[in-house]
Amino acid sequence: MSLARIKSESHEHTVRNTLTQWLEESGATVYWGEGVERYDQETFQIESRGIDRWSDSVHRPDMLVSLDEHTTITEIKPGAKYGTIADGVWETFDYWNKHHTDRLIYTVGEKKYSPDSFTFATRYSPFGHIYPSEHEFFYTNGNMHGVNEQLPQYEANMSAVTLRTMWRFARSADENISAGVGLLISDLLESVPDFDSKTDPFEMVRASEIESPGSPAIFHWRENQNWITV
Repeated sequence: MSLARIKSESHEHTVRNTLTQWLEESGATVYWGEGVERYDQETFQIESRGIDRWSDSVHRPDMLVSLDEHTTITEIKPGAKYGTIADGVWETFDYWNKHHTDRLIYTVGEKKYSPDSFTFATRYSPFGHIYPSEHEFFYTNGNMHGVNEQLPQYEANMSAVTLRTMWRFARSADENISAGVGLLISDLLESVPDFDSKTDPFEMVRASEIESPGSPAIFHWRENQNWITV
C-alpha cells in the first residue's frame, strides 16, 4: 500500500476492501455490514430490544473489527470530500449513541460481539489521518495533551480537532458509557519519520510527505482518552 495508490481509490467499497486487507495483515478479524458481490467478506448482523434485526436497514456501520481483543464498529468514507467526512463522523457518533441507548448486539453466526469502541476511518487512516494528505500537517502533541496523557507522540492537525469534537459530543450525551468513540487510525503517529531531522519541536511535517502506512491503531474516548496499538 502506498499513499499514491490509496489516493486513486474513491469508491467506498474499494476503500473498505483496502482497509480490510490492511487490518487483516495485522491479525485483525474483519466483518462487513453488508455483502458486496465483488468481495467475499463475511457479514455481521445487528439486534436490539426495539428492532429484531437490522438486516434490511440501509443505516448500518461498514465494518466490525476484532483487533487484539478490542472490538470496534467502524464507519468508512473515502475521504476525498469534506462533506462526506462530516457525514461519516456524525454517523459514527449516531451508531455509538444508538448502542448506548438501545444496547445493540452485534452477531456473526452464533457468536456475539460487544463493541469496545465506535470509530471512523477513511482511505488515509493507514497514514495517520482522515483528511486529504495535502491539507493535513503532523505536529507534536503538546497543545492537545490530556489529563491521563494517553496520546500518541504526534497527531495530524485537522484529524485531531475532529476527534476532540467527537469526544465533546460524547461527553455531553452521557458520562456513563459502555463503549468509546473515536478514530481507527495508524500507529505511524508514534514515529513520524520526518520529525527526526527537525530541530524545532514546534515544526510540522506535511502529511503528503509520508508515503508508507503504519499498523492499525485506535484512538478513542471512554471516560478517558485511550490510545490502542497492536
